[in-house]
Amino acid sequence: YKSNMLKSLNIPLRRFSAKMHKNKLFESAEKALADVKDGSVLSLGGFGLVGVPDKGLTVLKEMPIKNLEVVSANAGIGDWGIGLLLEKQQVQAVHASYVGENPVYEKQYFTGEVDLCLNPQGTLAEKLRAAGSGIAAFYTPTGVGTYVEFGGFPKRLGKDGKSPAKVTKPKERREIDGREYLLEESFPVDYALVKAYQADKKGNIRFRKTARNYNPDLAGGAKVTLAEAEEIVEEIPADQVHLAGCFIDRIYQGDKFLKKIERLRVDKGEGVKLPFSKEKGAKRLRIVQRAAQEFDNGMYCNLGIGIPSFAANFTTGKVEMDLQSENGIVGLGGYPKEEDLDVDLINASKETVSAKTGHAFCKSSETFGMIRGGHLHMT
Repeated sequence: YKSNMLKSLNIPLRRFSAKMHKNKLFESAEKALADVKDGSVLSLGGFGLVGVPDKGLTVLKEMPIKNLEVVSANAGIGDWGIGLLLEKQQVQAVHASYVGENPVYEKQYFTGEVDLCLNPQGTLAEKLRAAGSGIAAFYTPTGVGTYVEFGGFPKRLGKDGKSPAKVTKPKERREIDGREYLLEESFPVDYALVKAYQADKKGNIRFRKTARNYNPDLAGGAKVTLAEAEEIVEEIPADQVHLAGCFIDRIYQGDKFLKKIERLRVDKGEGVKLPFSKEKGAKRLRIVQRAAQEFDNGMYCNLGIGIPSFAANFTTGKVEMDLQSENGIVGLGGYPKEEDLDVDLINASKETVSAKTGHAFCKSSETFGMIRGGHLHMT
């Protein structure tokens, strides 16, 4: 590149901002996270309680930091996930797509202590992915004609819990080829915490089942990306690498992992029993059974959170199709037998499930790309 010939051609050299790391391995999570400070913006992997960087959150909880902005699929529960930071009142804003399982966050929002920044789930995954791909913004049809487009949603309430202190801003709308889209900006952050099943010394990452979810999407979109690994190995075989090491800046190994199950469901051979009261259960069972009649051979169908997710239990032996769940699986099965229970295998309702023969796991931006891109027959 320094030859006289190239100089004479006046070819500009392009320099990138990637940092060089001689050693990515840190002795502990405490040392890896030591420079996180007040007001930092953090993105966290995980869907429900699966694929969450538990050790990192435990360490952050004990640090004297506050006014954090946290980006994640959801707000955890009262005593786990982001809930650990909310409990210590270390968070000033949560950017998420679903926050309905955390009473601590609910209380803080309705007393004007924290921002609620809601994003459509697939849009949030794409905003994080775009930030790590050098894409400043993109157009998406999601949210056209809603609060997402028009703004005005109360993202922070006053102390009275009623009047809005802050509201969301409207977004640019544009018609492209006869369809309406909204402009969404990417979401770069200061620190990204990725939960890995395995990491090798170069930072290559392997995920496990539905614990993949948002983790690959948020890697690379941060000034510093940290991988919390259950295992650190010498080398992950190349064709088993789910995320290349160039996205990872620091690696630490978690210890004493306590993998909580948010909604334990098992098939005890007594037929499908929905987890509702008798009255509600009967009505919802009829809805699920009716919805399952729409399934046909060869279909790919998304099952979202709530009632739709139960439909997986009513397809066996009737039609041959593949059910998709947006937390990262194509080929969803019904509730597992007790002996086959796997804490890293859940559906969109955060229930333990099984997987059919020929299933596939994928990251969150891919699952929503399947839906948004028209690759599924039904959702």
